[in-house]
Amino acid sequence: MNGQAHRNAFPQWNEQLGEARADWWLTSTEGQASDKSHVLDALGKAASEIRNELGESLSTVQKFDTPLEQATTSSLEALQSYSLGRVLADKTDFEGAIPYLQRAVSLDPNFALAYATLATCYSITGNSSEARNNAGRAFELRERASVQERYYIESHYYQIGIRDLEKARQVYDSGRSPIRATAGHSET
Repeated sequence: MNGQAHRNAFPQWNEQLGEARADWWLTSTEGQASDKSHVLDALGKAASEIRNELGESLSTVQKFDTPLEQATTSSLEALQSYSLGRVLADKTDFEGAIPYLQRAVSLDPNFALAYATLATCYSITGNSSEARNNAGRAFELRERASVQERYYIESHYYQIGIRDLEKARQVYDSGRSPIRATAGHSET
Protein backbone atom coordinates (compact mmCIF):
# COMPACT_ATOMS: atom_id res chain seq x y z
CA MET A 1 0.00 0.00 0.00
CA ASN A 2 1.33 3.38 -0.95
CA GLY A 3 -0.08 6.49 0.64
CA GLN A 4 0.52 10.08 1.42
CA ALA A 5 -1.06 12.76 3.53
CA HIS A 6 -0.40 16.44 3.07
CA ARG A 7 -1.06 19.17 5.58
CA ASN A 8 -4.32 20.94 4.68
CA ALA A 9 -5.20 18.19 2.18
CA PHE A 10 -7.23 14.99 2.24
CA PRO A 11 -5.41 11.71 3.04
CA GLN A 12 -4.95 9.70 -0.17
CA TRP A 13 -3.62 6.26 -1.03
CA ASN A 14 -3.16 3.75 -3.77
CA GLU A 15 -3.32 0.08 -2.75
CA GLN A 16 -1.64 -2.44 -5.00
CA LEU A 17 -1.48 -6.17 -4.47
CA GLY A 18 1.29 -8.00 -6.33
CA GLU A 19 5.06 -7.96 -6.77
CA ALA A 20 6.55 -4.47 -6.65
CA ARG A 21 10.04 -5.47 -7.85
CA ALA A 22 8.60 -7.01 -11.01
CA ASP A 23 6.12 -4.14 -11.46
CA TRP A 24 3.38 -6.77 -11.61
CA TRP A 25 0.05 -6.19 -9.88
CA LEU A 26 -2.98 -8.42 -9.37
CA THR A 27 -5.21 -5.48 -8.65
CA SER A 28 -5.16 -1.98 -7.29
CA THR A 29 -7.52 0.65 -5.99
CA GLU A 30 -7.26 4.27 -4.99
CA GLY A 31 -9.09 6.20 -2.37
CA GLN A 32 -9.33 9.41 -0.46
CA ALA A 33 -10.75 10.24 2.94
CA SER A 34 -12.57 13.49 3.59
CA ASP A 35 -10.48 14.02 6.73
CA LYS A 36 -8.30 12.18 9.25
CA SER A 37 -11.27 10.82 11.18
CA HIS A 38 -12.59 8.99 8.09
CA VAL A 39 -9.37 7.25 7.01
CA LEU A 40 -10.23 3.87 8.55
CA ASP A 41 -13.69 3.85 6.98
CA ALA A 42 -12.26 4.66 3.54
CA LEU A 43 -9.53 2.02 3.88
CA GLY A 44 -12.14 -0.57 4.86
CA LYS A 45 -14.12 0.21 1.71
CA ALA A 46 -10.97 -0.10 -0.40
CA ALA A 47 -10.20 -3.50 1.17
CA SER A 48 -13.70 -4.71 0.28
CA GLU A 49 -13.18 -3.56 -3.32
CA ILE A 50 -9.92 -5.51 -3.55
CA ARG A 51 -11.49 -8.65 -2.05
CA ASN A 52 -14.26 -8.45 -4.61
CA GLU A 53 -11.82 -7.84 -7.49
CA LEU A 54 -9.76 -10.86 -6.43
CA GLY A 55 -12.78 -13.11 -6.83
CA GLU A 56 -14.18 -13.42 -3.33
CA SER A 57 -17.91 -13.96 -3.70
CA LEU A 58 -20.12 -10.98 -3.04
CA SER A 59 -22.04 -12.92 -0.38
CA THR A 60 -18.82 -13.71 1.52
CA VAL A 61 -17.56 -10.13 1.23
CA GLN A 62 -20.89 -8.88 2.58
CA LYS A 63 -21.04 -11.51 5.34
CA PHE A 64 -17.59 -10.68 6.69
CA ASP A 65 -17.47 -7.01 5.71
CA THR A 66 -17.51 -5.51 9.17
CA PRO A 67 -16.41 -1.88 8.85
CA LEU A 68 -12.76 -1.57 9.86
CA GLU A 69 -13.49 0.99 12.54
CA GLN A 70 -16.01 -1.39 14.17
CA ALA A 71 -13.92 -4.54 13.83
CA THR A 72 -10.72 -3.08 15.16
CA THR A 73 -10.91 0.49 16.44
CA SER A 74 -12.54 3.75 15.46
CA SER A 75 -9.44 5.66 16.57
CA LEU A 76 -6.57 6.12 14.15
CA GLU A 77 -4.37 7.18 17.09
CA ALA A 78 -5.26 4.00 19.01
CA LEU A 79 -4.42 1.92 15.94
CA GLN A 80 -1.07 3.71 15.59
CA SER A 81 -0.23 3.13 19.25
CA TYR A 82 -1.30 -0.51 18.99
CA SER A 83 0.88 -0.96 15.91
CA LEU A 84 3.93 0.44 17.69
CA GLY A 85 3.30 -1.86 20.65
CA ARG A 86 2.80 -4.83 18.36
CA VAL A 87 6.12 -4.18 16.59
CA LEU A 88 7.88 -4.24 19.96
CA ALA A 89 6.01 -7.37 21.09
CA ASP A 90 6.90 -9.11 17.82
CA LYS A 91 10.55 -8.31 18.62
CA THR A 92 10.03 -9.85 22.11
CA ASP A 93 10.26 -6.46 23.85
CA PHE A 94 7.13 -7.15 25.87
CA GLU A 95 7.95 -4.61 28.60
CA GLY A 96 8.46 -1.93 25.96
CA ALA A 97 5.19 -2.84 24.22
CA ILE A 98 3.02 -2.46 27.32
CA PRO A 99 2.91 1.39 27.44
CA TYR A 100 1.90 1.59 23.77
CA LEU A 101 -0.81 -1.02 24.23
CA GLN A 102 -2.04 0.72 27.40
CA ARG A 103 -2.27 3.95 25.42
CA ALA A 104 -4.21 2.17 22.67
CA VAL A 105 -6.86 0.93 25.11
CA SER A 106 -7.00 4.30 26.88
CA LEU A 107 -7.70 5.97 23.51
CA ASP A 108 -10.27 3.30 22.59
CA PRO A 109 -11.65 1.32 25.56
CA ASN A 110 -13.39 -1.04 23.10
CA PHE A 111 -10.22 -2.13 21.25
CA ALA A 112 -10.47 -5.88 21.83
CA LEU A 113 -7.29 -6.94 20.04
CA ALA A 114 -5.22 -4.39 21.97
CA TYR A 115 -6.49 -5.85 25.26
CA ALA A 116 -5.63 -9.38 24.09
CA THR A 117 -2.13 -8.36 23.04
CA LEU A 118 -1.69 -6.51 26.33
CA ALA A 119 -2.76 -9.69 28.16
CA THR A 120 -0.09 -11.66 26.32
CA CYS A 121 2.59 -9.11 27.19
CA TYR A 122 1.57 -9.05 30.86
CA SER A 123 1.54 -12.85 30.95
CA ILE A 124 5.02 -13.15 29.48
CA THR A 125 6.40 -10.50 31.85
CA GLY A 126 4.94 -12.30 34.87
CA ASN A 127 2.05 -10.02 35.77
CA SER A 128 -0.63 -12.72 35.81
CA SER A 129 -3.28 -10.55 37.48
CA GLU A 130 -3.14 -7.89 34.74
CA ALA A 131 -2.89 -10.63 32.11
CA ARG A 132 -6.13 -12.23 33.33
CA ASN A 133 -7.91 -8.85 33.58
CA ASN A 134 -6.96 -7.84 30.03
CA ALA A 135 -7.72 -11.27 28.58
CA GLY A 136 -11.17 -11.08 30.18
CA ARG A 137 -11.82 -7.59 28.80
CA ALA A 138 -10.72 -8.70 25.30
CA PHE A 139 -13.06 -11.70 25.54
CA GLU A 140 -15.97 -9.42 26.50
CA LEU A 141 -15.27 -7.28 23.41
CA ARG A 142 -14.45 -10.10 20.95
CA GLU A 143 -17.47 -9.35 18.76
CA ARG A 144 -15.68 -6.13 17.77
CA ALA A 145 -12.89 -8.16 16.17
CA SER A 146 -12.47 -9.92 12.85
CA VAL A 147 -12.99 -13.68 12.66
CA GLN A 148 -9.24 -14.35 12.76
CA GLU A 149 -8.73 -11.91 15.64
CA ARG A 150 -11.48 -13.68 17.59
CA TYR A 151 -9.49 -16.93 17.45
CA TYR A 152 -6.53 -15.11 18.97
CA ILE A 153 -8.67 -13.42 21.62
CA GLU A 154 -10.60 -16.55 22.57
CA SER A 155 -7.60 -18.88 22.65
CA HIS A 156 -5.67 -16.44 24.81
CA TYR A 157 -8.65 -15.94 27.10
CA TYR A 158 -8.85 -19.68 27.72
CA GLN A 159 -5.08 -20.03 28.08
CA ILE A 160 -4.26 -16.87 30.06
CA GLY A 161 -7.58 -15.65 31.46
CA ILE A 162 -9.09 -18.80 32.93
CA ARG A 163 -6.32 -21.37 32.35
CA ASP A 164 -8.52 -23.88 30.53
CA LEU A 165 -5.76 -25.34 28.36
CA GLU A 166 -7.98 -27.94 26.69
CA LYS A 167 -10.44 -25.29 25.54
CA ALA A 168 -7.54 -23.07 24.40
CA ARG A 169 -6.17 -25.98 22.33
CA GLN A 170 -9.58 -26.54 20.73
CA VAL A 171 -9.83 -22.88 19.72
CA TYR A 172 -6.25 -22.89 18.41
CA ASP A 173 -6.99 -26.00 16.35
CA SER A 174 -10.25 -24.65 14.92
CA GLY A 175 -8.52 -21.37 14.02
CA ARG A 176 -5.82 -23.09 11.98
CA SER A 177 -8.17 -24.16 9.21
CA PRO A 178 -8.64 -21.36 6.66
CA ILE A 179 -11.97 -22.84 5.59
CA ARG A 180 -13.30 -22.86 9.15
CA ALA A 181 -11.84 -19.39 9.76
CA THR A 182 -13.75 -17.83 6.86
CA ALA A 183 -16.92 -19.71 7.79
CA GLY A 184 -16.83 -18.40 11.35
CA HIS A 185 -17.14 -20.51 14.46
CA SER A 186 -19.53 -20.95 17.31
CA GLU A 187 -19.19 -18.83 20.37
CA THR A 188 -18.81 -20.44 23.74
